[in-house]
Amino acid sequence: MSKNVGEKVRGKKDDKRVKGIKGGPYVRAQFNGHYEAPKDKILVLLSIQTNRYCTSEFLEATTKKATEDYNFTTFLIADQIFWHNLKPTIYSSPEEKEELQIKALKLGEEYFKENFKNFLAPFHEVTRQELLKACEGRSVDTQIELINQQAALQAKPFEIVRWQTWIKKNNFTDSQKELEKLYQTESSLQKGIQVSAEEFVARRKPKNENEKALLLNQSIGYLTEESPAIMRAVNYNFIAYPGEIMPCLQAAKDFFVVANTDPENEKKSLAIPVNDPNLVLNWLDIHFRRYNQPENKTQVLKPLNYKIPSANQTLGGHFSFFSPEGNTTVQSKLSPEAQQVYALFFKLPESDQKKLYPMLINRKLISV
Repeated sequence: MSKNVGEKVRGKKDDKRVKGIKGGPYVRAQFNGHYEAPKDKILVLLSIQTNRYCTSEFLEATTKKATEDYNFTTFLIADQIFWHNLKPTIYSSPEEKEELQIKALKLGEEYFKENFKNFLAPFHEVTRQELLKACEGRSVDTQIELINQQAALQAKPFEIVRWQTWIKKNNFTDSQKELEKLYQTESSLQKGIQVSAEEFVARRKPKNENEKALLLNQSIGYLTEESPAIMRAVNYNFIAYPGEIMPCLQAAKDFFVVANTDPENEKKSLAIPVNDPNLVLNWLDIHFRRYNQPENKTQVLKPLNYKIPSANQTLGGHFSFFSPEGNTTVQSKLSPEAQQVYALFFKLPESDQKKLYPMLINRKLISV
């Protein structure tokens, strides 16, 4: 995924990626990178096993930082794609691939369960406790859906997305075969993948040539699927990850993301024209700092006090409000205008929010 730090062991001691007071109990994230792009949308990449800085207190600090600084955040869990790293041999049949993908999905679920509370860090304490109760005993996908429903109501919304949802959402499956062929013929893309894969293998220090060949094959497969799937998401201004950008990701951006005015556009297969390539997909390397004292910031605003559905209730649409008694589900769809209103709405005191809510309905800023 990138130049990982602390690849093999999640629990080992801090290294150069973590600064500050040694042993300090409070961790804050820093997104390093200097760009002119607006802080509108950010994609945060999360490895499920190969990077300790995507877990525990580091993930908590990352979720807080992203949702504080950016208007919308997507936390992308790279689980299904991890099947490449599970291959026992260089060649895998379609049946073996399917089995490995199922194993990778299970690992992704384990990752989510282990870090469940860290994903709740952007919420107010009341909402966190409600979500802990509501998600108990439910499937991982249902838990993510519940969290995303509440996250959509934050002043700065966010979402959690698993890999298979991401590629469907971005129509990646429709062009995957064409992309695979392109990666076999386009020299700049091939070179980026090869260099990145060799760097990964060198860090793993294989014991023999057979292990080296397998690691190289795993890495090339992973990066060939990952690079275009991420770098074609041009509606994001930033990509954040605890690691430097790898050559294959930079090569993918340089190849696919082109200016509208570029006369070479027609010659590039699957090119994505944008107004200004410098304003999209800018890489941010996440670092951390330890402190002895908690950060002195204004408490996170909580949304309206509508209850999260209990285990015997049916989940509603993307935006749902629940009656104070918790026994009725009221479906709502926010218009673009309403979404802008809500960005300001949740900055108000809770007492004012409750007074204004009926007005939003009467003026049809929200349809019930």
